Amino acid sequence: HMYAAIITAWSRSKRSDAAHRAEQILGRLERLYKAKNDRLLKPNSVLCTAIIQCWGRCKDADALDRAEAIFQRMKKSEDPDMMPTEHTYSALLNSYSYSGLGLKSAERADELLLEVEEADNLNANVYIYTNAIKTWARSGHVNAGERAEEILKSLIASDDPVVRPNIYTFTAALDAMIAAKDHYSFDADTFLGMMKSAGVKPDRVLQG
Repeated sequence: HMYAAIITAWSRSKRSDAAHRAEQILGRLERLYKAKNDRLLKPNSVLCTAIIQCWGRCKDADALDRAEAIFQRMKKSEDPDMMPTEHTYSALLNSYSYSGLGLKSAERADELLLEVEEADNLNANVYIYTNAIKTWARSGHVNAGERAEEILKSLIASDDPVVRPNIYTFTAALDAMIAAKDHYSFDADTFLGMMKSAGVKPDRVLQG
């Protein structure tokens, strides 16, 4: 519907006020739905996830808190159409990767990963794992390299095609290993061997 299109457009916008505008529209939509009880006006997880994406790109000091608040509202909702999806978790993890929270962001990434892995109604995918690795890479955590390697190995060993690591996963892992170089012994041959076993060809960045 029209409101979904507007929120989606704001989620793709680079304007600094995009997240504020998108959340305002969501609030308006919620009020209209309560007043008219029109299912076409009913907010859902797709719209909320789009707003989390907006906050993930926002530079405001409270942006992550706003994204997390929407996520918690979705989790507490008794409406099945509002429950967080895999895309929601991926969006929130991406928000944490840009948060600048350091160690707290890495800890939160693992909490979110565990939630997805243990949920009966969710299936972890490569985007979720890649964003978790990105969060570790940018956290400054001394164990970032080890954690990235651990996640990579688990994905490579999995028979599930939806978690097969791609070039973006390996790039994020490499960033984590380099960021933790004082605490992690990086071996290029081992890393390239992992890429080969996953069927991923090194791109120019990794080869350089």
